[in-house]
Amino acid sequence: MCNNDHIAIIDVLVPAYNAERTILEALTSIQTQTIADIRIIVVNDGSTDRTIDIVRSVAANDTRILVVDQPNGGIVAARNRLIDLSTAPYIAMHDADDISFPDRLDRQLSFLTSNPDCVAVSGNGWHIDDNGRRSGGHSTFGGDVRPDPWAMPAVEPYLPQTFVMMRRDAVIAIGGYRERTNAEDTDLYWRLLSIGRLHNLVDIIGEIRMGNSSASSAAAANGRISAISSQLAAISRQRSLEGKPDVSIPAPTYRKLNGASTISEMVTLLSAYLTRDETAYLQHSTAAKLLELASYRPYLLTIDDCSSIHAALAPVRKASSSRERMLLVYRQAHVLQKLLTNRRWKEARALHASPLVYTSLLPALASRQVKALMQRVRPDLGG
Repeated sequence: MCNNDHIAIIDVLVPAYNAERTILEALTSIQTQTIADIRIIVVNDGSTDRTIDIVRSVAANDTRILVVDQPNGGIVAARNRLIDLSTAPYIAMHDADDISFPDRLDRQLSFLTSNPDCVAVSGNGWHIDDNGRRSGGHSTFGGDVRPDPWAMPAVEPYLPQTFVMMRRDAVIAIGGYRERTNAEDTDLYWRLLSIGRLHNLVDIIGEIRMGNSSASSAAAANGRISAISSQLAAISRQRSLEGKPDVSIPAPTYRKLNGASTISEMVTLLSAYLTRDETAYLQHSTAAKLLELASYRPYLLTIDDCSSIHAALAPVRKASSSRERMLLVYRQAHVLQKLLTNRRWKEARALHASPLVYTSLLPALASRQVKALMQRVRPDLGG
């Protein structure tokens, strides 16, 4: 055991907001790690439930736990406060609703000490629902991340956030997390690449709570912000590789993205801080990213989303690589099938999918249900 004045080998950083249902299990999974020389720092980010009481109760019996209570400031402020409070050479993130297997920290510390050129390592996790039941799926990352900030959309450096362990001095050197709504982790990883390599262990080292997803309009708006934030982070990486100053977006401007209802509105808000070529890239890559997100997330695109995707991607289809064109077809097919299944005829029409996309849906037409659906949708689509 160590006390709060002891500099441990690893500080485990836990941001918590209204996590009363899961925080105890999350903390227990950290307390029972095979490495005992750790400190656990919990920032309660203005929870309105019993989160702080539960954490304090656990901390009363474990001197390794430091508890900090603060007004709600959001996930970026909470993570940066945790980094400021840390003193260990290695910092390990852990979300308040996820679970680490007992040897998670041991495996990651061993990898980082054996690979001094690596600045961050994560690993895979079983997917669990709100009740802790495994869905049967799990993440399948492995090896060094090999991103491409110029792809359409950008191929991002992905490390499962809840299991990432980083060298503290590297995180401090790049300035910690920045306000990039729903993409603050990706933005951090792009900047860490300027210092060293990033790696994902192939091992499953915990459980990731996926929770209940929403198909609401609010979720769709969240998808737009996620898409543009991730692609803006890629532009920052482009500038870094070219030796140019980073993109600097004032916080008030960034907050205005929440009120924008289309990709074009969001790009217009940010265009004053970008070059003409960067603005064009952001328009096209955000559309491609939104299409990617909508192909596997449960929400449905709006008519404006579909029209924006069609308008933004039309000029780049011929210029894109064959791989990117096939990915566009694949993702459009998934989105189109979702729209048709949910009888969103106008949205499907606004997507203006190519004949190749419709052709890719032919295997699904073997079912009577989809055949009947297509008979209904043809007149609505004007086909």
